[in-house]
Amino acid sequence: GIANAKLLHPVKEERWQITAYITGVAKSNTLTIDFKAAVKDYPVTFSDENRTLFVGPIKSFMNQNIPDGLEVQLLIYNSQNKLLETKITTSRNGMAKFELSPDFFANGHYNLKINSAGISKNITVDLK
Repeated sequence: GIANAKLLHPVKEERWQITAYITGVAKSNTLTIDFKAAVKDYPVTFSDENRTLFVGPIKSFMNQNIPDGLEVQLLIYNSQNKLLETKITTSRNGMAKFELSPDFFANGHYNLKINSAGISKNITVDLK
């Protein structure tokens, strides 16, 4: 017989080993699949005196916007590299957006780390 399975592409470059089982009856040979990274890079821009951060547009290897729902993580450190907050959002129309409210982040120097699709970016920013 034939069995079919659908798998979602991983968000970063990975190697998967897949084995099929029929409980108590059979086990297939292991299939190894190497996935290449769909996203090679993404831009990061700021507006509103650096208080609004945009990640994207995040493009796939075919230069199309990535599907909605890609996790984008922002780690916010003070100037002494103490982690203050981790923010997580998902992409929509190839973009992700973070707000750095003056109610929580006073004016000054901050180190930001953005993680998405297996790519990390470190940026130093002055909030005004």
